[in-house]
Amino acid sequence: MQEGKSLNIFILDDEEIILEMLGVYFTKEGFQCHAYEDPELAVKDLLSGKPCDILVSDIFMDKYNGVEVAELMRIHRPEIPVVLITGFVRFSGNDIPSNVSDIILKPFELKNLKEKVLLAIEEFKSKL
Repeated sequence: MQEGKSLNIFILDDEEIILEMLGVYFTKEGFQCHAYEDPELAVKDLLSGKPCDILVSDIFMDKYNGVEVAELMRIHRPEIPVVLITGFVRFSGNDIPSNVSDIILKPFELKNLKEKVLLAIEEFKSKL
């Protein structure tokens, strides 16, 4: 399994503390980390073609939710796998876009999230 070195990860979460924690962790693990609190800015950068190997997004946010962002990526950047994170156990997985590799419940272990991210990238690249 490929390690994080030189992989571009976009992280989208409207909770600043979660965003900062994930940004610090993935940067320390060798990823090129792009952290966004504003879904509109993340979508703008992703649609502009910025290099991205994976998107990790919270589901419930203002403006866009993570499922809507994943759907935009499925249409406009289908090469990007998405891992969704949520604190809501009762989240219904209906209408999840096909580019969503996993949905992870908060709280989670950072090492487990990293493993899911690397697996999603590996599996997605094998399908291309």
